[in-house]
Parts: sequence; C-alpha cells; structure tokens
Amino acid sequence: MEKSKKCSISRIIFLALFAAVLIFTQAIAASAETFPDVKSDHYAYNAVEEAASKGYVLGYEDGNFRPGVTLTREHGALVFSRVLKTDTDNLDKVYFSDVPMNHRSYKEISGIARDKIINGYGDGTFKPFEPLSRGQVALAIYRTFDFSAFKNYKDVPFGDIKGTIYEEAVSVLYNAKVTNGIGNNSFGVNDTITRADFITLLTNAQAAVHKDKTIKNVQVKVNENQTATVYGAINDFKLDGTELVNIKINSKADNKQLVNIDVKPSNLEFSYTTSVLKTGKYEAKVSIVGSTHIENLEFEITDTIAPAAPGISFVGKSVVGDVVDLLDLKTDLTARYTFTTEDVSGAKVGDTLTYKVSSASDTIEKSVTLTQQDIDRGYVEHVIKTNALQNLLGGLLGGTVGDLSGVLGASTNVSAASTDQTVTSAGLLDGLLGGVTKTVGGVVGSVVGGNADAGGLLDGGLGGVVGGVTDTAGGLLNTDDLLGLEVGGLVSGVVELVDGVLVTVVDGVIVDVVGGVVDGVVGGLISGSEEVTIEVKLIDAAKHESPITKKVYKFQVSDVVGIL
Repeated sequence: MEKSKKCSISRIIFLALFAAVLIFTQAIAASAETFPDVKSDHYAYNAVEEAASKGYVLGYEDGNFRPGVTLTREHGALVFSRVLKTDTDNLDKVYFSDVPMNHRSYKEISGIARDKIINGYGDGTFKPFEPLSRGQVALAIYRTFDFSAFKNYKDVPFGDIKGTIYEEAVSVLYNAKVTNGIGNNSFGVNDTITRADFITLLTNAQAAVHKDKTIKNVQVKVNENQTATVYGAINDFKLDGTELVNIKINSKADNKQLVNIDVKPSNLEFSYTTSVLKTGKYEAKVSIVGSTHIENLEFEITDTIAPAAPGISFVGKSVVGDVVDLLDLKTDLTARYTFTTEDVSGAKVGDTLTYKVSSASDTIEKSVTLTQQDIDRGYVEHVIKTNALQNLLGGLLGGTVGDLSGVLGASTNVSAASTDQTVTSAGLLDGLLGGVTKTVGGVVGSVVGGNADAGGLLDGGLGGVVGGVTDTAGGLLNTDDLLGLEVGGLVSGVVELVDGVLVTVVDGVIVDVVGGVVDGVVGGLISGSEEVTIEVKLIDAAKHESPITKKVYKFQVSDVVGIL
C-alpha cells in the first residue's frame, strides 16, 4: 500500500512538471510569433513570418497582421515594390491623378506602375483604397517573375478565367503549382483576396520559379569591427533578373535569428555586411529566394571593440562651468562614473573601471571590477572622504596660509581697544607674525605649533594656527600696510591671516581687508578654489581600453571656518 502511494505521488509530481514544461514551451512559441493574430497553426504562418522578417509586410499599429482583411491596391503595390526592390529614386511625374507626389505611397505605387506590374484605370486613377482582386494579383505575380518554364499548360479547371485578360496568367500559376483556386472549378478571378492569401500566393510563386537555382563561392568574412560580410555569386542558369539572395544569420548560442534579408545581386555577385555583432558563434544560411538549395556557413565573432568612454558626475552637486561647489569640507563628496551597458561597446561584468583624482597636492587612484549590480544600475560611485578632500585641496588649506609666511614683511601696529596699549613688531607678518616680542591682553592666548614669545608665531600646523584665544577684550589690527602686498599660494579668494583678520586676494595681491575683529574663532580658509583633474576609463576582458574621459574641475569652497 505504501509503495503504491509513493508511485502515485511520483506520478502526480511528474505530470505537474510535464504540464509546467508544456506551458512554458507554449509560451516561448507564442512569444516567437511576429503577429498575435497569426498563430503557428495558421495556414499562412510560415509565409507571413518570412515576409515580416524581411520587412515585406509591417502589420498595423495595434501589432496585428489582420490576415482575413481584404487586400487594398495600395498595400499590394507596397509589397510588390519591397519584394522587387523597385527603384524609386528617379520618379519625376504623377502617374495617377489620385496619387499625387505628396501621397504617402507615391513612390511605391508610381514605381510599380512604371514597371507595368499593376496598372491603373482608364480614367487616370489608381484607386489605392479599392480592393485588389484575385485576378489582378495573379496578373501582377505573372508579370513579376519569369514563368516561361510553365507556359505549356493544359487542363486548367477554372471556368471563370476563360476569355478574360487573366486567363494566361492564372493558367501558368496553376501549372506552376502556385494556386489551386477557391474550389468548385473556380479561381475567383473577380473576388477580393485576403492579406494572408496574397502573401501565400507570392511566396509560392517565388518558390516555383527559383527552386532549382543555386549560388556558388559563398564566404563569410569576419571584419575587425565585429561585423561580418557574406558574399558570393549566383550560377548563371535560367536567370530572369528577379532573383534575390536570401541571407539568414542565427546565433548558435540560442538559435535566435538576427538577420533575414534579401539582397539583389549585381552582375551575378552579391554581398551583405551585418551591423555590429556580439561575441559568439553564428551560422549563416544563404540561398536564392524560393530555391531549395541552401548554403550553411558557421563563423565566430571575437571581441575587437573597446568599451565606450565612461561619464563623470557628482551626486547631489550641480556642476556649472566645471565648477563644483563643495560649500564646506565637512561633507564627503560622491563622484559617479557612468557607463553604457547597451550593444557591444557597453560595459560588462568583469570589466575594470579605473579612475584617478588628482590635484597639485594629492592623487587618488583606484580600480574597480564591475559586478552585475554595477551593470544593472549603470554606474560606480566613489566617495571622497573629507580627509581626502582636505588632502586634495592642500593648496587651499595648507599651502595658502603657509605660503603667506615670509611674504608679508611690513611692521604693523596691533592695538587693544580697551587698554590703548600698543605692540610693535619688527615685521608683524614676516613669517606671519615672525619676531613677535610681546603679547597683549590675551590676544594670543595659546599657539599651535609655535611660541607666543618667540619668532615664528604661526610656524606650525598650516603655516601656523592661532587658537584658544582667551581673555580677549577685543582688538583690531591696523592692517593698512597689508594692501597691495603680493601673496603666494592663492590666486584669488578670502583668507584669514590670524584670528579674525580676513583679507581679500585677487590675482595674488591683497586688495582689501575684510575685517580684524578678534572673536575667539579658530579660522582657516573662508573661500577659494583649486583645480582637480578626474580621469576615468574602462578596460574589458580582452584588455581593450576605452577612450579616457578627462575632466578638469574647480573645486570651490565657500565656507570651511572651524574645520581644523
């Protein structure tokens, strides 16, 4: 009993899995259909699919083919023009009064009329929206292809063609096994024809006249730009000038058809070059349209194309004129390196992204191997931490203040407003307060990296930092002597020389004293900018390198007071 129960359970599981596989398989088959209203079991499915893949039929805007809809004269002319690759470049006159030059199908209808495939009416009109009858279709097909091998017809069963202008055309098509009529010994010469029947007749006609024609010397050349050229010649045997060479290219990995095109030979030779193909193995199938002789050639595409150049942006920052406003140096800066993931030049999992961020003061270099997550989102982010930013902008923070040391060498008076005491320095800003011999009223309460009673007051840290100001009654620096002095290390900006003393520098010269109030704040750079260069590139698995994206930005700092 237990064994029987186990068998029953196994059978149920198997049936469930089989049903799932069957449903999945059907879903795949359905997805392969070009038009949802022409299923794989439709009698015209193969003919419609072949015509659609070549661009002969396009369907309607709703995605359907509408196989049972009556074929119009306009649509018939369009298909014939595409099949015959009618020359429409040199049309210079109006053939029909109802098809002017601005008509949407003027070129196709006029080209077909010029080549005497479909004629108009006696009143000079074409009537593009009227139906195309079965007799008219048969006559157009007869005029399109060479049916001379089938003209010895006899015993044609269609009574409705006798004595009409369609008799010979329909009889030849019957003898070539292009049509069997509509039954009851009738071809339906005056009946309308559906879109599905029209495509079926056209496909049958091509097979009838070209089935024994062959090609020769067919080759596939793989080009350096990841394209392939298929070329060869057709054998000169009963040619009628309507021969087209069909080229199909399928991916060997998934058997997906990527190319299905008809090429018109020139002097018996043909050639077709694909668009860029992904790396992998492919199969080309080449034949004359309608022929049963098919040449199969396999070829392989290897990686020869470098990735496209990445892009550079900043998260949460607008860049105007290549200026990146950092506002302050208390917040990390996130750089984003973007890349395309489309087509063969797109980034792939395993590719390497390298970037370099550099200034006169520091350089950051890093390489990242791209993951699937990176590919899915299309970018890699690089967070530049605040300490790294400070290193990059050393020309602003360290260099600027430090470079002032020894540049400003004038004797200056410092007054303490509450005491009327005056301190004279032999070169107050010679080395930034170098040689100070006395401190007053707590103006300098503590010194980082220097001695208050010795030369080089601001020698330490960033060229000297005044901090820990205590017991300050207030005071002003007499800074008149600073104007016009040249400053090294800063081209333009506002800098705090000592606690509370702000000067404006333009083109390396002090042009203004913003203020000199001692307020106890440890100051640094108030504003300025420095050039930072970012370079980024991609390297694929085949070691092909993308062009380097190189951008020079001005990292602008609006407020870094209190960062030290």
